[in-house]
Amino acid sequence: MNYSNSQRAGVILYLTALILGAYPENIRKDTLDKLEKLESYFYQPEIQFDITIDFRRFFLEALKIAFEYAVYKIGEGYLEDPRAKDIQNYLKSAIDGKFKKECAEFSGVELLPKEFRGILKNAKKVNAHLLMINSDAENKLVAEVLLFMEPALSFMVVLSDDASKYYNPKSHMDEIIEIKTYAKSV
Repeated sequence: MNYSNSQRAGVILYLTALILGAYPENIRKDTLDKLEKLESYFYQPEIQFDITIDFRRFFLEALKIAFEYAVYKIGEGYLEDPRAKDIQNYLKSAIDGKFKKECAEFSGVELLPKEFRGILKNAKKVNAHLLMINSDAENKLVAEVLLFMEPALSFMVVLSDDASKYYNPKSHMDEIIEIKTYAKSV
């Protein structure tokens, strides 16, 4: 419903008089009671926009983390692996700025499989990252990179096509990296 300026002014004058006591007490009380019972509808503006996320950039970060972790845990001998050399070349291309406009595809990096992401629901309140290196069903050496224990930021990276060169099931290649937060004292 559209109101003219004079109608708006009349309503404002009426409510002001009502609140300030220019009307008898019973009329004022009845009107104020009606106002309290009146259902209000607030317009909550909604902002919508389209966003494009290039997951290859996230994959690039996961690849870098997994590669550095593999070198740290396995040692420099890992750098001679054919897959390690491919990863090094890919990361060097990124460092050289070749992916500024568009990040190139790199095989063997993907989001953590759904069956594993479901387990993370129980770890949502854990303030940490988790890195693991192990052998998969095809004897590939893989790293799981779980950032903030968040399923959307959890990745699996193939580090080598032959896990038997580097992986010993009896050795533990996993790290829990606690995220330290500091509260400001007041």
